[in-house]
Amino acid sequence: MIKTIIQVALVLIVFVLVYNYFFGTSEEKETSTEIFQEIKDVGVSVKDLLKAEKEKFDEGKYDNAVKKMRELFQDLESKARELSPEYVDDVQNLESQRKDLEGQLDQAKETIEDVGEKAEKVKEINRSLDQLMKDTEALIEEMKGKEKGE
Repeated sequence: MIKTIIQVALVLIVFVLVYNYFFGTSEEKETSTEIFQEIKDVGVSVKDLLKAEKEKFDEGKYDNAVKKMRELFQDLESKARELSPEYVDDVQNLESQRKDLEGQLDQAKETIEDVGEKAEKVKEINRSLDQLMKDTEALIEEMKGKEKGE
């Protein structure tokens, strides 16, 4: 329902802008021209942003984060072995998730050419990395509590 209302509103706005551009007074034509120019500028800015993110992605922006996480999980697993075997499985599960994300990252680099599609995949991987970090932090806090004897 809301989606339909928004679509109708957008169509009406575009209609008014086009009408004013061709049939409006000189002031209305000027206003429409300014709005069309601003829309064009926003479109160019979004395109430039997506292109820049794609280049960073291709250059390995996220590879570093994944590498650091790999090192973190190695350290965490050795700590877990010292502390309690129950944590080893948790660390290995997190490491498995990290490997899966690394595979998705490599696959996206090799197969996705479309800038918009690549940007969407980057957002998805980012969300997954954030969740993995939160889960890792929770495990670290739990392990610290056990280490202190709480």
